[in-house]
Amino acid sequence: MNNVVRSFERGRGWDVLGSYENLMGGWPQSANLYHAAATKRPSIDVSENESAFLVQAELPGVGREGLEVTVTDGILKIVAERKPRQSDDKTGRSILKEQFFGKFSRSLKLGSGIDESNIEARYEDGVLNLWLPKVAEAKPRKVDIKIA
Repeated sequence: MNNVVRSFERGRGWDVLGSYENLMGGWPQSANLYHAAATKRPSIDVSENESAFLVQAELPGVGREGLEVTVTDGILKIVAERKPRQSDDKTGRSILKEQFFGKFSRSLKLGSGIDESNIEARYEDGVLNLWLPKVAEAKPRKVDIKIA
């Protein structure tokens, strides 16, 4: 991606000891802790065309009022909050809870090739679409010479 959009954080990768621990016991507790940590950072896809980059962030269960996007000093930050749903007393006690509720965020470092003042955002069906327009490159232009 020509170093224009770089992930600000690094993923953990596969945790061999954590997986071994899950096999040896404590499955519900360990699995829930790992899942909760993994869901605190929304998944993103980044693509580009000639004029812009498109960042798509999955934010299921987040209402528009719980979503904020800011750009400060070349850092694009997505902050979201997923609120817990009202539980129905008829459902009884919980057996397994994997869904994360609370605040989470994702940051991307923007390169100098992004026109930060013209970033556009649209949120639809739990997916945040951010269009990051590229700065127009200086192209040589032919100068018309007039005869006096």
